[in-house]
Amino acid sequence: MNYYDVPYGESEKQKADIYVNDKCPDTIVYIHGCGLTGGDKGGNRFLDYLINEGYSVVSVNYRLYPEAKYPDYIEDGARALSYVKQNAKKYGYGERISVIGNSAGAYILSMLLFDGKYLAEYGLKSCDFYAFILNSPQPTVHFNVLKERGVDSRAVIIDGASPVYHVKEGKYPKILLITYECDIFCRKEQNILFSKVMEHFGIPHSFKILKGEHCSAETPDENNEVRMLPLLKSVIQEG
Repeated sequence: MNYYDVPYGESEKQKADIYVNDKCPDTIVYIHGCGLTGGDKGGNRFLDYLINEGYSVVSVNYRLYPEAKYPDYIEDGARALSYVKQNAKKYGYGERISVIGNSAGAYILSMLLFDGKYLAEYGLKSCDFYAFILNSPQPTVHFNVLKERGVDSRAVIIDGASPVYHVKEGKYPKILLITYECDIFCRKEQNILFSKVMEHFGIPHSFKILKGEHCSAETPDENNEVRMLPLLKSVIQEG
């Protein structure tokens, strides 16, 4: 059974679509990308691939620029994950919940993963979820956060609005970090740094540098294969 435009908050943007397979133990929460200025919970073909693989899927919208300001969208991500965590029995999806973020969505999830204050507002920690899959996040201050500050969006700044700033020892879920050979300018190098900082703090994770362009593993390649699916399975189904 599917549920559309389920409100997890009061804003028109704080809504989710829920696709339930009550025979699968795994639920995937998907946070879309598009620079914190666009994108939509129903506008990604990758959702169809996840559903066809048999997962329950929750696709989330969140507040966007220009109406939103930092950190509204991160707070929305935490609120949405709390809603998903609390309502498994209500909707009938599996209680082993993993999260995937694409680009700006991966930035949001990276902040939730390492800056514990957002999930803590709801009595949660990142390790309350099974896995975080980060598809080409910006681990420094996001370029649209820089624009909001009136700073050149090409600047590379590490402070409290950057995921890598918050990396520290601790207990974490399974982590898969992905970047691309032909990613957004500087994105591959920043994610190499992100992985190295996690390694420095002894945080187990998988790091993949894939051929192709930004976030292209979510769409069919020249062999009509969606490369994200086996990567996802390797994280979710191992052990």
